[in-house]
Amino acid sequence: MENSLYPVLRYHGRFLSVCAALLVANLLFFVYVAGGQKKTVEGLGKEYRAARRKAASPEKRDPRVVNYGSDKKALEAFRKSLPSVSGIAGQAEELFRYIEGAGVSTTMLRYRSTPVVGGLVGYSASFAVTGEYGALKRLLVRIHGSPGLFCIRKISFQRADGEERLVEMRVTLSTYFDQTREET
Repeated sequence: MENSLYPVLRYHGRFLSVCAALLVANLLFFVYVAGGQKKTVEGLGKEYRAARRKAASPEKRDPRVVNYGSDKKALEAFRKSLPSVSGIAGQAEELFRYIEGAGVSTTMLRYRSTPVVGGLVGYSASFAVTGEYGALKRLLVRIHGSPGLFCIRKISFQRADGEERLVEMRVTLSTYFDQTREET
């Protein structure tokens, strides 16, 4: 059998020697690349563990993540405090009482509704009132101290035409209602 293998090896000797050289080169390349990659993987693992330790320590956490739970509870409490849409009439009455109580004259109110995310609906009222500065200031104090949620979106003042002591105030107020909740 040795005699029959020798001519085959001699005939294919160049091919087999090239295959052996490629195998050795491949093994050396693998050891070199795998060794380099092993160091890179270990370095990345150390960086990851350090980043996890930093994220887990309470003094170095992102405040947005730390405050998420309390902010979510505050938002839920805010949603529960919003009246249902049927409360729009009461809010409008309250606003008219404030305007009449301040002793100022007003133009027609313009209402606009805007759907907001998650079943909330926002209503805005735009109007202009004319009166003395003190009366306008009292009106703003009443709106600000209102138990209903009024947000002053825009406000501007200018001297009323022809009257030295009167001021015209243009206001846009917003308030929000929960469409998903029924009034009980």
